[in-house]
Order: sequence, then structure tokens, then C-alpha cells
Amino acid sequence: MLTSLEGLTFVPVGSSQSTVQETRAGAPLYAGGPRGFEEWRFKVQSRLQAVQAEANEAQRAQKLAEFAARIVEGLTDDALKIAMDMGAERLAQAGGIAELIE
Repeated sequence: MLTSLEGLTFVPVGSSQSTVQETRAGAPLYAGGPRGFEEWRFKVQSRLQAVQAEANEAQRAQKLAEFAARIVEGLTDDALKIAMDMGAERLAQAGGIAELIE
């Protein structure tokens, strides 16, 4: 009976193994559940503020579109479904990623 549980390990909250993983491009991975949401949201909001700090309007729009694409690459399951419902164009606009987070 215990042999079927061998692969399961307990990972306490706050341990280094419970942090949000990232894609090769540096986008945090998120599936849409409550676990890891706060850390994912913080990372995305921090990076979004860096993009929004761009003074040039055209460059900011370009960086925002690239940022939205990277964030979508890190989404799976329910989180990806929500992003798909919003649409790529809406996510790439100012306020799109903030709306996704909420």
C-alpha cells in the first residue's frame, strides 16, 4: 500500500521548492489555482511596472505586447483559458495584464 505513495513528498509552504517556476524567457508559470497565485501576481505586477515606466509611447506599446506574450506562455489550465477568453489583443493593451491578474 505504501509503495503507491513513494513518489509523493511533502513540501512545506515557504520552502525553496514551493516557489513559482518560470519559463526560459523568465515568465512565471501559473495554472490558475490558489497555490502560488500571490507570488505569481507579485512577480507579474513588478515586471509590468517596469514595462509601464517606458517614457516613449511606441516603445511602451511594443514592450507591453511582448510582455503579454511572455506571460501567456507561462499560463496553463484555467489561467490559460481565462487569457484565451480575453484575447491576445486585449491582453496586449494597456490594462490588459492588470485585468488578467484581477
